[in-house]
Amino acid sequence: MENSNLFTNKYQVSKTLRFRLEPTGGTDDLLRQAQIIEGDERRNKEAITMKQILDNCHKQIIERVLSDFNFKEHSLEEFFKVYTRNDDDREKDIENLQSKMRKEIADAFTKQDVTKLFSSKFKDFVERGLIKYASNEKERNIVSRFKGFATYFTGFNTNRLNMYSEEAKSTAISFRLINQNLIKFIDNILVYKKVSQTLPSDMLSNIYIDFKAIINTSSLEEFFSINNYNNILTQKQIEIFNAVIGGKKDKDEKIITKGFNQYINEYNQTNKNIRLPKMMRLFNQILSDREGVSARPEPFNNANETISSVRDCFTNEISKQITILSETTSKIESFDIDRIYIKGGEDLRALSNSIYGYFNYIHDRIADKWKHNNPQGKKSPESYQKNLNAYLKGIKSVSLHSIANICGDNKVIEYFRNLGAENTVDFQRENVVSLIDNKYNCASNLLSDAQITDEELRTNSRSIKDLLDAVKSAQRFFRLLCGSGNEPDKDHSFYDEYTPAFEALENSINPLYNKVRSFVTKKDFSTDKFKLNFDSSSFLSGWATKSEYEKSSAFIFIRDNQYYLGINRCLSKEDIAYLEDSTSSSDAKRAVYLFQKVDAKNIPRIFIRSKGSNLAPAVNEFQLPIETILDIYDNKFFTTSYQKKDRTKWKESLTKLIDYYKLGFSQHKSYADFDLKWKASSEYNDINDFLADVQKSCYRIEFININWDKLIEFTEDGKFYLFRIANKDLSGNSTGLPNLHTIYWKMLFDESNLKDIVYKMSGNAEVFMRYNSLKNPIVHKAGVEIKNKCPFTEKKTSIFDYDIIKDRRYTKDQLELHVPILMNFKSPSAAKGNVFNKECLEYIKNNGIKHIIGIDRGERNLLYMVITDLDGNIVEQKSLNQIASNPKLPLFRQDYNKLLKTKADANAQARRDWETINTVKEIKFGFLSQIVHEIAMSIIKYDAIVVLENLNRGFMQKRGLENNVYQKFEQMLLDKLSYYVDKTKHPEEAGGALHAYQLSDTYANFNSLSKNAMVRQSGFVFYIPAWLTSKIDPVTGFASFLKFHRDDSMATIKSTISKFDCFKYDKECDMFHIRIDYNKFSTSCSGGQRKWDLFTFGDRILAERNTMQNSRYVYQTVNLTSEFKNLFATKDIDFSGNLKDSICKIEDVGFFRKLSQLLSLTLQLRNSNAETGEDFLISPVADKDGNFFDSRNCPDSLPKDADANGAYNIARKGLMLVEQLKRCKDVSKFKPAIKNEDWLDYVQR
Repeated sequence: MENSNLFTNKYQVSKTLRFRLEPTGGTDDLLRQAQIIEGDERRNKEAITMKQILDNCHKQIIERVLSDFNFKEHSLEEFFKVYTRNDDDREKDIENLQSKMRKEIADAFTKQDVTKLFSSKFKDFVERGLIKYASNEKERNIVSRFKGFATYFTGFNTNRLNMYSEEAKSTAISFRLINQNLIKFIDNILVYKKVSQTLPSDMLSNIYIDFKAIINTSSLEEFFSINNYNNILTQKQIEIFNAVIGGKKDKDEKIITKGFNQYINEYNQTNKNIRLPKMMRLFNQILSDREGVSARPEPFNNANETISSVRDCFTNEISKQITILSETTSKIESFDIDRIYIKGGEDLRALSNSIYGYFNYIHDRIADKWKHNNPQGKKSPESYQKNLNAYLKGIKSVSLHSIANICGDNKVIEYFRNLGAENTVDFQRENVVSLIDNKYNCASNLLSDAQITDEELRTNSRSIKDLLDAVKSAQRFFRLLCGSGNEPDKDHSFYDEYTPAFEALENSINPLYNKVRSFVTKKDFSTDKFKLNFDSSSFLSGWATKSEYEKSSAFIFIRDNQYYLGINRCLSKEDIAYLEDSTSSSDAKRAVYLFQKVDAKNIPRIFIRSKGSNLAPAVNEFQLPIETILDIYDNKFFTTSYQKKDRTKWKESLTKLIDYYKLGFSQHKSYADFDLKWKASSEYNDINDFLADVQKSCYRIEFININWDKLIEFTEDGKFYLFRIANKDLSGNSTGLPNLHTIYWKMLFDESNLKDIVYKMSGNAEVFMRYNSLKNPIVHKAGVEIKNKCPFTEKKTSIFDYDIIKDRRYTKDQLELHVPILMNFKSPSAAKGNVFNKECLEYIKNNGIKHIIGIDRGERNLLYMVITDLDGNIVEQKSLNQIASNPKLPLFRQDYNKLLKTKADANAQARRDWETINTVKEIKFGFLSQIVHEIAMSIIKYDAIVVLENLNRGFMQKRGLENNVYQKFEQMLLDKLSYYVDKTKHPEEAGGALHAYQLSDTYANFNSLSKNAMVRQSGFVFYIPAWLTSKIDPVTGFASFLKFHRDDSMATIKSTISKFDCFKYDKECDMFHIRIDYNKFSTSCSGGQRKWDLFTFGDRILAERNTMQNSRYVYQTVNLTSEFKNLFATKDIDFSGNLKDSICKIEDVGFFRKLSQLLSLTLQLRNSNAETGEDFLISPVADKDGNFFDSRNCPDSLPKDADANGAYNIARKGLMLVEQLKRCKDVSKFKPAIKNEDWLDYVQR
């Protein structure tokens, strides 16, 4: 970039550097002698008990708060009325009320300061209050040992605080009570109203008498009244309610006092003609003894435990629930199918695919019905489509009866009656219960083996996997009938047994499946590590200062370009004097860390008031003129809010306060080590501006010579721990460019950095221990020939004089050091999104860029890049699948798309077979690092902005390979561009280590802003709407808005053809010619050219699912003109005559299905064959010179394939933004927008 220095040192960025630690001198022996690692390992294990104690505390808080809680007056009655309504606004009103009621519950916990207790006040709570929640002496001792170590539970506390959220999350107490249990409670009220009118009065009397002592109501009617829900919120209250429903049980789970469901069951057995619905138990409260919160189940320890758990769970729980579910489902027609529901969205799509082989079949039929009932009339296509989309999105559930009516057949009922079994000419499928029975028989020998070893189970786990997979398949099948759960008129006689059975099945199979799979696929090594504290709760919270040699204080030493971490154990004053002997000839140095935090919170405590009304000690010590500023400070005359009242007084007050602070800083000993620099007091805009300026001066590192031999001696005498800080670049044998972590680390101590600080070492570093865990590694022996992986090297094999050990790092214990650093220390603390973005917009507006880089997250390419100039001409286009990763081997271009897909396929198969998964994390990270680097270099080289599609998360996850590559790419790109160092440049150059390019905001900052904007910006990176970028003719701008489905009726196809302006054979070009006018059709967009002449030019690729091949796609190349001729010949149609008239006279469904397919192919611009890799774009519309676009034989100035076309049009949308920006007079008011109709007008123009 010509003015790239304008975008360096813009804002601060934090990183954490990671290194190995290698014990030096006598440190290894000292660690064992002092049992440092063993002590912290014990603390790490005791943290599990601490979490149990904390959970006990949470349970008591939940019980106490909810015991005293009542919903606002009339809240429950209002919800009951809305829930039992059946109108169009019901779902929306339910969601609004649920949101309000969840907030009521969350506010109750907020009033008790629960959030503060487990965050800002947590340290004091651990030291003073937590011990009362310990249940025995052992637990009390553990709590005592964790005093000062509260940071161990930061992540745990964050997780637990999610329980108190008002959001609709399944882990929240408010969600459990409102979105789940309140619904069940109301359903039970409705059931009670029915059964209380039918059950004999003596049964009802017995129930009330048996439970009267614990339900605290004067009658069952009161117990089942909506306002009584206030008394059923805690775990104790829920258990009482569930006992009334399902009976009291003894410790062996035997019924000792009958509840409603037992009496209902007795009544149903003696009254066969009347079947009363049963009631449903409420869910236990979050964090009850039976309910965890995001807790991982304890893993199996051995094969025997695994096998017995499968056998017991299957015998005692799974088979029982499968029986209930299958018996209920198989007689589904005996229930009211108009009140049995399928949940909208994924469940409806899954059902559609299972029955019709097409995910959207039912969805499309619902849309057809809506269109029939709601004609477009005078509404615009966009408005009409928007209304349809809103309707479809709003479908929460659909009844079986409605599905059967909409689809015009009884297949959905047959599907469930037959338990998913299918028997046709092309396809057979056994029912879900038979599948489980068959798989259980296959696994019976293994399940009865009481002496099986771990290795035997891992080798022969297939039958167990098949059995559990069959249960999971049944789980997916039965889940379809659960509906959304919020239907007001659900058939309780169906759901009263179905729902509890399904919930029990889900609670059994999910943890069992995960635990068994985890045991079978467990790797031979562990990545688990634990934190070391070296007997200090404040270890590494900061670095040792000039005169600090306290126990467990940490130091950095430098010797012979090597770096060391030192930790004091018990040095005496005499030892320190020897160590810092200035006459020592050693070249070793200690890096002394000098830092003072300067902010608006601690500075007034130092120089004005220490606490309350008490003056700070510095006032008297340095005779500060406190009387000149006390009134200013107390009345806040210096604040920006006072500026609006009296600007003159505000400025005078601010200047006086700053002068006062300057006097204090210049005298206070804490700041004596710093060369304080500041502007004239009147030049500051507010107090934070001044304090930020002071902060820039309050960090430096100085070096003290130390006696290295003495330091080593101290480690051998057990007085000092010393570790070499290591990575591949710091080994002394490294060649090539160092990695960025090494560059950043060295810059911390580099003279060029220290004279004007850019890199600052921060506190809160951490040391971790990871034990060796790989006992039997794969070893390639020394002296044995091994093939080279790179096919472009002349040398095809190599021989090494040392063993090559796979996963060698896990064969030995490893200590790790994590060091947080701050880069651009003197810059503003954050990018401040809009400010930084505005600077970038100004730069673009003022002709600072010359090119647009469009990146497509493609179908056939992981990523595709097209670079255009500002006239829209393609300058460069290329797939980023293949990257030349080694400058010494430019011909070696690793095909990462192929490599990742191969690995992903292998891992997918491994998951299916429960084999060990080989991580692709390193491959993926390597690939993304290289393409991000290439894009970053292209921005600088071409003076360019980057444009990406603003895709939703679901798209990125479904399209991406192995753990959503695209989402990771987006994150890595922004993080790279937020601080881009070119390793080849001198540190002082723009783009060098001291002046890194900052071309975007960080990913974390960007991701928290403007998520719903049409166009999103992060510096020079823009996210544009994804609509219509790849499936559009890059020359004419033609895009297809007509849809032909294989299941369209004959009447529908005839109606469409009748709207064609013409349909004829053009003898001169030997193609069929169709003229269309989009104004005659219901289209999703009204913009752009409306009339088009289409021709059956060229070939198309037809992709169809083959049911004989497990619904895999099969591909066929179709010549359009020939196929049209052949089709018309079957009906003796003279295609030189009036085709529209001839076609509309045909009454053959097969003919119209084929015709619909050919018309769809004519409009199909993108043509792909996954088997051959073929992927091209072809247009049915000729340009002004009569040429049809075909990417297979187009010039370099046009996209070479469909993914290139996507990237090209993404770049053109970026160009559209640039043109909008240049027309804007004030960039602060720039509101980028790319509406669909504007895009069509632009690209067709």
